[in-house]
Amino acid sequence: MKKNVFHLSLFLVLFSLFIFSCTDSIEPVDNTDIVNEENSTDDVDGEDDSDDGNAGDDTNDDSGDSTDGDGNNDDSSGDDMNNDDTSDDDSTNDDSSDSSAALVGSWRLVSATINDGEASTTFNGSPVTFSFTSTSQDEDVDITFQENPDVVQGMGQYTNVIRFTIVNIDFVEEATFDSPLTDGSWEMPNDNELIITGSSQANGTFTINELTANTMILQTDFEQTVPTDDLELDTTGVLVIELAPN
Repeated sequence: MKKNVFHLSLFLVLFSLFIFSCTDSIEPVDNTDIVNEENSTDDVDGEDDSDDGNAGDDTNDDSGDSTDGDGNNDDSSGDDMNNDDTSDDDSTNDDSSDSSAALVGSWRLVSATINDGEASTTFNGSPVTFSFTSTSQDEDVDITFQENPDVVQGMGQYTNVIRFTIVNIDFVEEATFDSPLTDGSWEMPNDNELIITGSSQANGTFTINELTANTMILQTDFEQTVPTDDLELDTTGVLVIELAPN
């Protein structure tokens, strides 16, 4: 009986020690640590969201600034181009106006020359072709340009001196011509061209080689039959007319 009591007591002591040891090994859960861990997780998520937001802002700012800058530059370049076009148009109009103003007035013939002259005629019963030179003398021609309406009036005559050689014979022939510009209407499509329309075959399209307040030089293709004292010449060439103000 004593032996059984001893065994029971020993069992209780051992069981108590076991319970006590188990109780020590179980650590209480620290709620503070759990809360801190949750907060740290939220902080990490917040930082990511903040970074994402900033990245969006940066993207929007950069793209917006770039787009606005490009748009402004394009508008400025467009304005510059428009300004350039306007200045060009103004310059063209000014040049045309200046040329017309220089044309209007009273002029006198200084010289009438035929360059690159070629002629043909019949000599001793045979057709011949040859080159010739032509200059003017005794010029007594007045030409007046008016505007509104744009009309030209030419009057007077000059002597045309023609020099050429046929079968080793030198000829100097003279012919009388009326004013190289006669009555008609004039227009200037551009600074280098003068068109005179009228009934006279002397009128036509003239190239303006020079036009200032002191000099006007015109040229035009020349094709005309020229009667001289000895022969009748079918001539072609380039007629150059020089005028000076009266």
